[in-house]
Amino acid sequence: MGSVDFQKASPMMRKILVQCVNEDISDLLPEINAVTLLVWGKQDQVTPLWMGKKMERLLPNAYLVQMKGGHFAYLNHSHFIKIVEAYLKEAF
Repeated sequence: MGSVDFQKASPMMRKILVQCVNEDISDLLPEINAVTLLVWGKQDQVTPLWMGKKMERLLPNAYLVQMKGGHFAYLNHSHFIKIVEAYLKEAF
């Protein structure tokens, strides 16, 4: 079970991945003041959209862009670079 990355990982790396996936850092997010662009696939099965929405809510300076597609949705959209450029112009 698990993602392709998990399946291909060494036993030590699998242990690390499990720890990372299970760690909840929600309480730390309000302390992060960096301007943050979150790009999320609406159909992401690896890190579901509700996680991106939660991060946007908890990070003081975050903006969430939702794209059609799954975990690597940004790879399938030619306008991804335009989204990032527009965001950077606004944010900075």
